[in-house]
Amino acid sequence: MKKLIKEMFSLESINRGLVAVGCFFDSQLAKDCYKNSKIIEQRQNEKKIA
Repeated sequence: MKKLIKEMFSLESINRGLVAVGCFFDSQLAKDCYKNSKIIEQRQNEKKIA
């Protein structure tokens, strides 16, 4: 349970939230947001494998 809470408040999830809000308000950022979310997903998958 503690680990889950740590993950929820991790920097990456906060960044993802900020990026999502930025994307929502600025459609020009949408492509970058999509790229960033893919990069974050990749990193998380690498962590799971490692």
